[in-house]
Amino acid sequence: FVADFRELSPELRARLQQSVEKALLSRRLSPLASDVALTLLPSSARKLGDCLHELSCQVDLAKQVEADAILHVRSAVDKGALRLQVGLIDTAVEQEAASDEVRLETLAAEPAATGLLGLVRRVYEVGSARSRAELSITCQPSDAELVIDGRVLPACRYQRAAFAGEHLIRAQKPGFTP
Repeated sequence: FVADFRELSPELRARLQQSVEKALLSRRLSPLASDVALTLLPSSARKLGDCLHELSCQVDLAKQVEADAILHVRSAVDKGALRLQVGLIDTAVEQEAASDEVRLETLAAEPAATGLLGLVRRVYEVGSARSRAELSITCQPSDAELVIDGRVLPACRYQRAAFAGEHLIRAQKPGFTP
């Protein structure tokens, strides 16, 4: 998991970290913080630590340690209130499967930990329940640009996991009708 609790006191940071771990353990999952995951890699692959603010690097790291998902946990303090955000990234799909947030009118450790515990459980439950399918696309002409759900892909050949459901798919090339 990736946690960003920079604005919080060390005590609150530690309590929230424990809350995330408790929520994951209650689902029989093994929490593995990104900094710990980096130590499991060969030294040649540790360069991922320089780009962990990017989703692609987080997914690469998760795949190398055989993690099925990445849990993003963020906090922000605004006028004495604490906002907690949680997102679950499916590493096979490489997209967010679920996210949610809660605003607490206190910075006290126990209410924050309890709020985060419930938030992590909800996001994990919703995100892990999303169905996946294999999406396979080829284009004619083969050098057309492929756009899936607004994401431009470098080649017009695509085969990978996708969330089941509707997707907006467009192949485009100057001089051709999309």
